[in-house]
Amino acid sequence: ILFEPTPSDRPPPVTVIGTKFPLAAILGICAVTLFAAICFYIPIVQNGFLLNAIGIRSPQIIGLAGAAGAIANLLGSAAFVALNRYGHNRTCSLSFVLMGAGLMIVSFAGTLPVFVAGGIVSAFGSGILIPTLVNWALSKLRFEQRGRGVGLWQAAFWLGQFVGPLVVLAVMPA
Repeated sequence: ILFEPTPSDRPPPVTVIGTKFPLAAILGICAVTLFAAICFYIPIVQNGFLLNAIGIRSPQIIGLAGAAGAIANLLGSAAFVALNRYGHNRTCSLSFVLMGAGLMIVSFAGTLPVFVAGGIVSAFGSGILIPTLVNWALSKLRFEQRGRGVGLWQAAFWLGQFVGPLVVLAVMPA
């Protein structure tokens, strides 16, 4: 099922002289990724509490609301294929607008349908955003730099997962 090249199939090691790792560019993308990951994970962690606050206590309904977001995320990722031709800046901006609009709808929702609609909008935007950010990072890297670059990108993304709940705690009223 997996193709494993034999030693004779592998290309010789490449030594690129004078090619510096684009640290500044990657760190900028990582900063955007950190913010994006915080925005991505806050709804996942907080939706149950928010639904509870508007009177939805059924685990089945809360799970279905989360599933609607997961499907929207998948559809957003599929939409990335068509949207990628507009470039990283436009696609990234569109993604953040959708995520922000969805989160605003969720924050003012008083009913389940409005809450789910906001969650779907936000999740669709985040589905576009994640592959956009990966693609953006890869576009700055030569092939032999991709391991380090994507490692930094992943670190920023997972740091956002950790930081997201801390951000919520910091901005919530006591």
